[in-house]
Amino acid sequence: VARAKPSIILPMFNGNAIVGLSPHDCKAIMYQGNAATTVTGGGIYTNSDCEDSAFFNNSGSAQLSTPCLQTVGGIQYKPGAINIDPPPTPPNTCINEGVPVLPPPAYPDPQCTHDAAIYNGNRLSAGNWPPAGHHGSTAFPPAGVTELDPGTYCLNEGDFDLTGNGATLNGNNVVIVVRTGNVSWGGGAEIHLSAPNTGPFKGLLLFMPETNHGTISINGNSNSEFTGSIL
Repeated sequence: VARAKPSIILPMFNGNAIVGLSPHDCKAIMYQGNAATTVTGGGIYTNSDCEDSAFFNNSGSAQLSTPCLQTVGGIQYKPGAINIDPPPTPPNTCINEGVPVLPPPAYPDPQCTHDAAIYNGNRLSAGNWPPAGHHGSTAFPPAGVTELDPGTYCLNEGDFDLTGNGATLNGNNVVIVVRTGNVSWGGGAEIHLSAPNTGPFKGLLLFMPETNHGTISINGNSNSEFTGSIL
């Protein structure tokens, strides 16, 4: 006896907008700073089993608004700093500890085949960075590049560094795969990046595979705009 069931497409991680996958780290997700932050379209989930601070907030001067905050471990935050919006139906507060561990998802696998990312003036074409035989800095984007053509970019060496004051980068319909190195976006940079609207990687902007143990640090400002998932 066999039973066939059609495949269905669902959001990864139960539709949560911000997800920390580390299984044991304390402060796996940490919120701090002076700017009020609003998370929409999904809540915050921390996979860590750290008993007291899988999610950690020490900011008393700014409020974090989110539809939900859930962790496998514990939550530590200053009273009044977390606002659940929209308000849940009592008695559910939607600030929950000890929730189940999420099963591992099927991750995307964007590829750049053998194409090399080539820059011409201030524009860079999609493909592998750095290209074969490249000499000089491997940081992405290369010096002088402010525009990314649509497509998939595979960073196979170096860091994705936009930390200098006045740094600018624009790109629509782009997927950026960071196979090695770190991602650092500074508050002094102006960044406008958006993910594809169609195709197999619709909505995916930045992907760092689990094999890359680098860090992602994003310090935004009122002029930068990122549209798409950062996974």
